[in-house]
Amino acid sequence: MKEANGHGIEIMNQETPILQVVGYQNSGKTTLITQLIKMLKEMGYRVGTLKHHGHDGDALYDDTNKDTNQHCSSGAVVTGVISKGQLQITNGDNFSLEKLLEMYRAFSLDIIMIEGFKNESFPKVLLLRTPEDEKLLYELNNIVFVISWYHPLPNSQIPVFSIWDEIGYLTWTQSFIQKKMSSKREHLNLQSVLRFSKRDAFINKGVDIVENNYYR
Repeated sequence: MKEANGHGIEIMNQETPILQVVGYQNSGKTTLITQLIKMLKEMGYRVGTLKHHGHDGDALYDDTNKDTNQHCSSGAVVTGVISKGQLQITNGDNFSLEKLLEMYRAFSLDIIMIEGFKNESFPKVLLLRTPEDEKLLYELNNIVFVISWYHPLPNSQIPVFSIWDEIGYLTWTQSFIQKKMSSKREHLNLQSVLRFSKRDAFINKGVDIVENNYYR
């Protein structure tokens, strides 16, 4: 199994836990993410999701000859349209995952669930539909547990759940996310301590300068 490659994206978003759900088509990724969203919402978390559209060149929304399409074809780098709580953004330069995660920061999320982008280095849930899918165990990195449609993997060094063991894998995920949220709080507390320490040091330095000038 590959080791995490430590992308800069992961460092950039260390304040917000990210969990990927990966697997081949029809392995149950969207169903699993839907289950996790409902569970996390009941726990009081603000959840954001991001799905990789695997059919390059296919438009997500047919906007041919409409206003926003004309904006793009005229040369706009990014075009957005909002209506009744729905937002569609089109970027002529193509979005990188890093840029998308930067955008998601604006929503003050507790956790981000990513469907797809399997070659990224974030913690992953891997769904295996058939034994042929097991090659992903060796091609991907940072797999935290596996959900299998057929049988347990006897030699696996990571947790494996049956697709029918909903309580098992949801409980494991809940525990995993709670640990991530705890680490997030500790990270934010450390940031606060460092910020106030720098502020106090700056204030004390200013006081010393004033006192030295006063007593000269």
